[in-house]
Amino acid sequence: MSKTTDSKDVWGDDGDVVKDIESMTNEELAEKTKQFQNNIKIMKRETTSLNHQLKNVNLQIEDNEKKVKINKQLP
Repeated sequence: MSKTTDSKDVWGDDGDVVKDIESMTNEELAEKTKQFQNNIKIMKRETTSLNHQLKNVNLQIEDNEKKVKINKQLP
């Protein structure tokens, strides 16, 4: 049996999240919000960095393919 991302096994019961939020103070909610925002910023930076690395690798592959093509040509 394959699990989907909609599965309760993955995300848990929604009632648990609501209970957790309802039991938090305003300060705790504000701190959790800041933590989420910081995590989002970190993930965005990592995504940007990985995209830059991917672009560089693709450029290297393209360059190497050109070199191979040139080397295969008969003199």
